[in-house]
Amino acid sequence: MQSGLVTGPGGAPAAVRRVGVVVALLVAALAVAGCGQGAPAEVTTASATASATASRARLEPSFVRDARLQADGRTLVLGASLPAGRAGCGDGLAASTQDDARTVWVQLTFESTLWAVQGACPGERVASVTVTLDTVLGARTLSIDNSDFWALQDGALRRCGPHGCHPVVVPATCTSRSYAQAEAQLADLPRHAMTSQVGCDGTWLVLEVWYPAGPVCGDGATCTGASAGRWIMHASPQGWHVALASRSAGCTQIRAALPAFPEPLCRSLKAL
Repeated sequence: MQSGLVTGPGGAPAAVRRVGVVVALLVAALAVAGCGQGAPAEVTTASATASATASRARLEPSFVRDARLQADGRTLVLGASLPAGRAGCGDGLAASTQDDARTVWVQLTFESTLWAVQGACPGERVASVTVTLDTVLGARTLSIDNSDFWALQDGALRRCGPHGCHPVVVPATCTSRSYAQAEAQLADLPRHAMTSQVGCDGTWLVLEVWYPAGPVCGDGATCTGASAGRWIMHASPQGWHVALASRSAGCTQIRAALPAFPEPLCRSLKAL
């Protein structure tokens, strides 16, 4: 007596096989769904961590407010302006140092998590950090963030002015350093300019600057052409200042414009 069930090639009823396939598909779907439920939580956590890390940055302070050297000559206390307004604007002021025989370099940094949020930190606060140098600062220049320079003057650290960290003392020493300070006041000199130290008496200084110029070499033209300038400099506690530019020989033109200029410094000058 036949049952009425249709059997397949393997002898199993076709309906039974269809049920088995459906069950298998449901199990596979549940397994896939189970795997998918765990992944978003992990991705979300990792994304949040990456986002927090990306928004945290170490920056340089916008302004150094104060620099003090303690009695031991090695301990620096530095104050800097940090953004303020709420937590995360600016914290963790830190310093790292390098030095050589002439300069001590200090880099200041602070941490901010709101550095990219416009208007989040409208205020400002002053934070301090203490730095201990390997050796005493002495006569070396203190460079903070490669843009702010300080030097010891009368026992205290002073911010260097536009004329450098060691302004000219009148009367000047008339050393090579004096001429270098004077040359630094001459703007827009050609790249390959050459200076000549003509004369100095401590208050007045004569500096000539030469730079190659003239016709192009070759095709019959010589290569000996040169242009020159002569500057009369006057010393003050703020540095050397250009008092006169002159190309004339002797003292006539110079002393007509600067009666106090000493005759010994101009009597042997040749016309340029």
